[in-house]
Amino acid sequence: MTKDELMIQEISDEIVYCKWHPKMETALRCYQCGAPICSKCARRTPTGYICPECRKNHIKRFDTAHSYDFIIAAVVALVLGAVASLIPSLPYAGWYIFFVSPLAGTIIVEAVSRLTGRRQNRHLWKVVVVAVTIGSLPMLLIYAFGGVIVFMSGSAWGMWDVFFSLIHLPLLLGAIIYRMRLR
Repeated sequence: MTKDELMIQEISDEIVYCKWHPKMETALRCYQCGAPICSKCARRTPTGYICPECRKNHIKRFDTAHSYDFIIAAVVALVLGAVASLIPSLPYAGWYIFFVSPLAGTIIVEAVSRLTGRRQNRHLWKVVVVAVTIGSLPMLLIYAFGGVIVFMSGSAWGMWDVFFSLIHLPLLLGAIIYRMRLR
């Protein structure tokens, strides 16, 4: 055996313990810092396993939003969510709602992104979703109850109004979540 092969064999025979769980034997190491990590601590990435400490530092690098960005996002999403809640009342909205509602969600995300200086945070999407929901609920409840009243008066069109008003919000929020978590 060569000298290099002996060193590799000695290293592989060495018992290593997790940095965070000292009683757990492991063969895994963090790809970034080289610390030994057990399967409980390791998080898989496309380039290998990463330890909790490096993962936390990695996340901090990408969370660039300021605290006032959350307020800006909430106010903008609340106002635009209220405006977007008017979509089901548009004449001939009907099946077009399947295209217009996701488009409105994309416009809301773009407005929030521009007004916050394109700064990012992994929790910002939650603020936007809650604000849009709160802004949309009054009009959507009016549509839903109005449609039920029309249906009870003998017109079948009332149920379509209820259907389109209730399908609008999930389409709008789905587009927002998809776009904001994609960033």
